[in-house]
Amino acid sequence: MAAIDKTYTSSWKDYMSLVEWCKDKSFVLKNGDVIRPSNYIYKWQEEEFDGEHERPVWNTPVYLDIWLIRNCPLEFIQNRLKEQYGGGWSKTAFTEHNDDDMYYKILTHTSPYDTFQRNGSYRFLIKYKKNNRFKDDDLFWWIDISGCGWWYNEKHKMWYHDDEALPISSSCAHYRGNISKRKLARMIKRWNLPKGTQVLFKGDYKRHIQKQFIVTIR
Repeated sequence: MAAIDKTYTSSWKDYMSLVEWCKDKSFVLKNGDVIRPSNYIYKWQEEEFDGEHERPVWNTPVYLDIWLIRNCPLEFIQNRLKEQYGGGWSKTAFTEHNDDDMYYKILTHTSPYDTFQRNGSYRFLIKYKKNNRFKDDDLFWWIDISGCGWWYNEKHKMWYHDDEALPISSSCAHYRGNISKRKLARMIKRWNLPKGTQVLFKGDYKRHIQKQFIVTIR
């Protein structure tokens, strides 16, 4: 993540208040992952804080930020979250609750992270090209979703949208071996993607595309 996502402090007292508060904290995401905020804290020693130069205390993903906005009592953490999610980076927006103030929407459970619905479909249409030059089992597949906002989680073998605020691994998925129509149908059913989504499967052999599916969810 970029430095803009980090939280900084020049205070050893602030740093230790975060360490102590996070010590026994954990929460569960909607995909079942258990998140422990203490795992995200960078390790510092007291002599490394001089009260003037700031040190990064952690670099938090969106799903942790959401939980912190709703649960963390530490002022320096909330001030940083307001800078990140407040409307237009303006301090006045923190209390005015304008349309750009994502901080307030998260706090009141009215943000896109709370209202997003997958509305998935199991129906799909395949455009299929094949080259019989190589055996199917030799292929390494690159699987990608056209458009923005979708990311793959390797642990759960699942695609997640930005607005679901869940852990992600990559912008594409990989698979080695043969993908039959039956196998493809099982993948689509598991992913539960919305209507209109296009999924591109590229079967690669020694850096040459040998097979290609273009799947449109209907």
